Amino acid sequence: MIIEKSKAKDVLLVDDSNLIQVSLKEILQMEGYSVELASSVDEAIAAIKRKNGEFHLIILDVHLPNKDGFYLVELLRKDEEFKNYKNVPIMMLTSDATMVTVKKAIEKGVNDYLNKPFKTSEILKRVEKLILDKKKQIIKS
Repeated sequence: MIIEKSKAKDVLLVDDSNLIQVSLKEILQMEGYSVELASSVDEAIAAIKRKNGEFHLIILDVHLPNKDGFYLVELLRKDEEFKNYKNVPIMMLTSDATMVTVKKAIEKGVNDYLNKPFKTSEILKRVEKLILDKKKQIIKS
């Protein structure tokens, strides 16, 4: 099974920082990724429902208005309504680098954890790896 390039590059970026949204969207789009933005968990859920399993990566901040990023991770990993996202890679991108937060992220089912500020080369390498790993899972099944 061969996956079309264009179908494996949809990214949802969930961050309430306008600076992060603008800069990371530009970085990812320059590499050919299609990026949709959300500033809160509720906006992310609405985007996820609209796309119905079409995002291939979710980049998510921990600290968001009203509900934190862990709430969204748990919802995607455990709620039957979001079964199409159970195995979608999630990268936590946050300035919160405490061991408690990192451990909680891993326990909830986050695939990667990157601290802000980040280097462009590092985030691109990790995004590519997460999407490539997801493609390999699809091909195997």
